[in-house]
Amino acid sequence: MAKTKPEKKTNDDLLLEVIRRRVVAKNEAAHPVSEEPKEKKADKTEKKTQEERAENIAEQKKSDKKVVSAKATVTTPIDDLYDTIMNIGKIRMDIAAKKFNVAESIIEEWAKILEENGLIEIRYPAVGKPSLAKKSK
Repeated sequence: MAKTKPEKKTNDDLLLEVIRRRVVAKNEAAHPVSEEPKEKKADKTEKKTQEERAENIAEQKKSDKKVVSAKATVTTPIDDLYDTIMNIGKIRMDIAAKKFNVAESIIEEWAKILEENGLIEIRYPAVGKPSLAKKSK
């Protein structure tokens, strides 16, 4: 192996090195480097994110339970109309309108919704008022 002579640095090279060191020193002073490596910072950030996700999921589960119990107790006038038809078997539209204190046109709209979903039948007789009845099997 041949020994190589160390290269002699010129004045320009020395000057550039001094300038680089000063720039690096200024950058370090302006933006101090944290003692923790970037990997540890990323781990901490990831842990915080995971903890936040876990908290959000826990809160969502709690709120989901509340919603489920609320759904079981909420009824609408259409539900009440359906229950009435199922209990009585048949009711005229004008009587249902009086019972629910709404116009016959509203009862007819509700009845159409129930009929479209296959829950009841609307019967239009040749003479008399239309009636709502349980679905025939």
